[in-house]
Amino acid sequence: MLPRPVAFVGFTATLVSLYLASGAPTPLLIVWQREWHFPDSLVALAFAIYAFTFLVALLVGGSLSDYLGRKPVILASLAVALGSIAMFMLAPSIEWVIAARAVQGLAVGVVTAAYTAALVELATPGTRTGPVVAAAAPVGGLGLGALFGGVAVELFDQDADEVLFAIVAALLLLGMVLTVFAPETTTRIP
Repeated sequence: MLPRPVAFVGFTATLVSLYLASGAPTPLLIVWQREWHFPDSLVALAFAIYAFTFLVALLVGGSLSDYLGRKPVILASLAVALGSIAMFMLAPSIEWVIAARAVQGLAVGVVTAAYTAALVELATPGTRTGPVVAAAAPVGGLGLGALFGGVAVELFDQDADEVLFAIVAALLLLGMVLTVFAPETTTRIP
């Protein structure tokens, strides 16, 4: 079992990685649009579908980890997020990218509440570290994702998506391993 401070840092890094994966497609959409010749309206749809599925998942599945435990929800959501990364990597068209964004929104929406609760529970009691980190990690991850996506486009052009999503997939797999060895931070509610 990992010590609580190590689990806290690992959960923070994995939450940042999930949001990094959410921000990464932003600059890649331009590369895909150039390659697949789709209209700007489908770019907007790719953004909107993520926001919609994220919101629905957050509202419907946000309290799921209170009933099932933090670790099972985190592991299942990371597996679904990895599925969305595979969809991005195999995408032959914008329709696949839109579907991948929908799956990604579902995974990130459900797991955000679980990670937020886990970070608050793992933080040193009496400090505001947990809530502050839980609030900052998604914003930081989205920004880093867009930044790294842009750098990948500049450095790798047509191969940017493969390089970027391979790195993100490795980070999410590492997050799954960490979760297996992290302590459960809640007692299930019947």
